[in-house]
Amino acid sequence: MATIFKRKSDNAVTYCFTNLVDINNITFDSNQCAYTLNNGASSYIDPTCTTSTHDRVDDVTAPTKFWGNCFAYDGSWSILTDAVDEINTAREAIRNASGDSYPEALEVEL
Repeated sequence: MATIFKRKSDNAVTYCFTNLVDINNITFDSNQCAYTLNNGASSYIDPTCTTSTHDRVDDVTAPTKFWGNCFAYDGSWSILTDAVDEINTAREAIRNASGDSYPEALEVEL
């Protein structure tokens, strides 16, 4: 099961944690959402994710392919297709400008 953080204003999910050790290392209060990933990555602090702006929801089944701000959750998941399309348009512009195949198109899946 996963723990997610979703914006109160529109239910867009900014974070989805599936590792229990990571979930147990989250600080979420009126000042920030802070976490340290179990894989040895450095700590991360997001001052825009607070108890005033976001809700923490535990024991959620995570989407198959998650990307922050591309899903909404209100008891069930939905894909924010406009957000995915915007990201993919930007990625396509980068590929066209560079002549490279990177970055690939973003794929999300429930």
